[in-house]
Amino acid sequence: METKVEPKLQKLIIRDSKGIEEYVILISRKEKKKIYSIFAADNEIWTEESRGKRLMKLTVDGDFIKFNKKYKKLDFAQAQYLRILLNLESHFCKTSFPVVVTDIDGENPIKV
Repeated sequence: METKVEPKLQKLIIRDSKGIEEYVILISRKEKKKIYSIFAADNEIWTEESRGKRLMKLTVDGDFIKFNKKYKKLDFAQAQYLRILLNLESHFCKTSFPVVVTDIDGENPIKV
């Protein structure tokens, strides 16, 4: 019987309806933790300062979700990033927006 081994690092690309990359998500695993990081895609839909920048990071350890910073409140953009990351955690890749899973180099699409 085969044991499925999850890769230590996955890259997800979220595209809009025209196929333009909006977000890049990296999912890494460390011991029993999953770490989700969402980045602005590196294209003209983002300001030059935002391109490629990490927008939010969540660490899920099975009992808790930890943020990369303390939030007293979220603006609407932050709420959107949180929604995307929680949606991925709760129901991996079964989202209402198109997701392309690739290898870490972004070259080879992976069927999920």
